[in-house]
Amino acid sequence: LQRLRMGLEPDSPAELLKLSEAVNQAAPEFRATKLAELLDDPQGVRVALVFLDGWATDPQMPPEQIFKLAEVVTRAVLERRSSWKIFLSADLSSRCRGALVAALSWEDHPMKRQMIANLASKQTKDVFEMSVTCPDQITTEAHLAMARIATVHGDVPLALQILAAGLHKDSS
Repeated sequence: LQRLRMGLEPDSPAELLKLSEAVNQAAPEFRATKLAELLDDPQGVRVALVFLDGWATDPQMPPEQIFKLAEVVTRAVLERRSSWKIFLSADLSSRCRGALVAALSWEDHPMKRQMIANLASKQTKDVFEMSVTCPDQITTEAHLAMARIATVHGDVPLALQILAAGLHKDSS
């Protein structure tokens, strides 16, 4: 059961189990380091997302730590194109997706807008509300991507709210 809770398959390699257990047992100040080690494993992205989602939904976890861990996951995923499908199709909570949007917001990547739109396509309001609590304000591009998604889903008032929040950073 513990293996399944950590996002491992019954036939997952022993090394992946060892890395997952190290992340699971790590003190909060060492989670980023252990998470990076897990993400070095080719199968580590799915497991890392399970951990990140669990931390994001924990009300005791400070948002600053969630955003820091989301940055670790995002950078690793962007470096490995083969893990994009797992990253974008994972069933994650809106708080986790909001943290990932905030982390993606500052990355220089040609697929950034599409990835943000994908992450914000479900529960757009909740994703937006989490992303704007990030200590580093999200970029104008992220505001535009989420506003477009809200408009596509017919939620014009939410789109206007998102655009208004983005005006504080960039009036263009």
